[in-house]
Amino acid sequence: MSSNPLWTADATALSDFRKNPEAFRLRHRLHLVPPTPNDKLRAGSAMHAGLNVWFVMRDADAACAAIAAHYAATGGAAETRPQAYVERVMRGYAERYPRAADPFRVLSTEQYVEGEIRTASGATFRYCGIEDRVVEFPDGSVYVMDTKTTGMYVGSAYLETLSISDQLTGYVALRRARGLRCDGFLVDVVHFNDRTQKVSADDFMRYGPVPVADWQVERWASDAAYTIAQIAALDAQRGSAVQWPLYQNWSYGKVDEYKEFY
Repeated sequence: MSSNPLWTADATALSDFRKNPEAFRLRHRLHLVPPTPNDKLRAGSAMHAGLNVWFVMRDADAACAAIAAHYAATGGAAETRPQAYVERVMRGYAERYPRAADPFRVLSTEQYVEGEIRTASGATFRYCGIEDRVVEFPDGSVYVMDTKTTGMYVGSAYLETLSISDQLTGYVALRRARGLRCDGFLVDVVHFNDRTQKVSADDFMRYGPVPVADWQVERWASDAAYTIAQIAALDAQRGSAVQWPLYQNWSYGKVDEYKEFY
């Protein structure tokens, strides 16, 4: 469906395009890197590295070593979410959710997956993503388990957005498209208290499992195909060397991280 055969759609790319096509072009076509590093994204990636080790080795020390390795590899000092704070959050998570108490079996962790998605109309598109984890419960039900790190207040509004998440529904669609069982998704929310950098049990919430019906997957696939067709049209009409539409559709009144390229 895309006129760019070397590109496979994923949740981040579709979200970027829907918010601001020009930011999509800068990131996903020109592959530009913002001159100002995103400290929060770095901490989130470090947390994912730690959790990957935690779910494989069940060892908090090893998980914190993975976080330290991630910070060392990415270089530079972190101000908002420094390494020591992220390690404390990792240990807080391990205390809140000891592996021995998990009500599920982990089938895979941090796995890149790709597949062909078919819409109800018969159209197809390639789609990919990284499954943080896939877990199986004693009754045989299987869920994609995602981790969200956030500095936002985790209240009912935040959880409602998770329940209808395009990204999480897409993970379910991708697994089903590969002929694998997937009943829905489960989310671990990790809250970063950037003001005090204190860690408490309230900073961790396990949300779900959330069942996903076939009609939800079908609607998601139709909407994703529509967006991919819009991207393909701009690829064909303008190409990557010409500016795409620049929408001032920025959350919380903040210009996105590509502002210095605008």
